[in-house]
Amino acid sequence: MKYFTFLLKSAFDDFSHNKGRTILTSLGILIGVLSVVLVIAFGLGLRKYIENMFESLGANLIIVIPGVKKRF
Repeated sequence: MKYFTFLLKSAFDDFSHNKGRTILTSLGILIGVLSVVLVIAFGLGLRKYIENMFESLGANLIIVIPGVKKRF
């Protein structure tokens, strides 16, 4: 238990001595996570928008599925 408290105290001491590096590292992590979340949200939203556009065309459509060309 003493070792764990020593680690915590040492970490907080290092944070207080290197405030600039701590802030920049935290900011970098925040921007990275935010950008990943935004890209995923944008992709899912665009996918749903395109699906809704195709669904609004109607049910009287022919669906073409690519496959293997058979030779007779």
